Amino acid sequence: MVIFTTSGRLQALAVVLCLSACSEEVAMSGTEVAAANKAAVLRLFDEVLNGGQDHVLPELIAAEFVNTNNGIGGPAGMAAGAAFLRKTFETPRFVVEDAMAEGDRVAVRWKLFGRHVEPFRGAPPSGAAVVVPAMSMYRMAGGKIAESWVQSGPPQPHGGP
Repeated sequence: MVIFTTSGRLQALAVVLCLSACSEEVAMSGTEVAAANKAAVLRLFDEVLNGGQDHVLPELIAAEFVNTNNGIGGPAGMAAGAAFLRKTFETPRFVVEDAMAEGDRVAVRWKLFGRHVEPFRGAPPSGAAVVVPAMSMYRMAGGKIAESWVQSGPPQPHGGP
């Protein structure tokens, strides 16, 4: 499922794809760096969290990555976090509502939709369709996600996406 269809996001993704295909150094403006950083974070949501394509994590996550909320690190840590969410919320769907980038920071406001089937933050599974509102901040280094901070609310009942 593709949920990122705005032309600006597609242009930012094109910048990232071009950069990864180019073998020579390319000097980018601050605006281009921010757009490429934002595109990398949106790929995380689209390809990994929604698409289950964990094999792209080494392209997106720095080896020194750390999630400041739980201390998980590197691409393997991000894969474990994504697996936990897929197990906890049956058929999860991540919807990015806003994404902004400046310099080496990308901020994302998003929601997770799914059926709550495993314990989450001490709450027993409800079996109900829920939505979890959240915001994340990412620090980028060398075009990859190097650090993250996530703030999310509790699962709330939701009749469907």
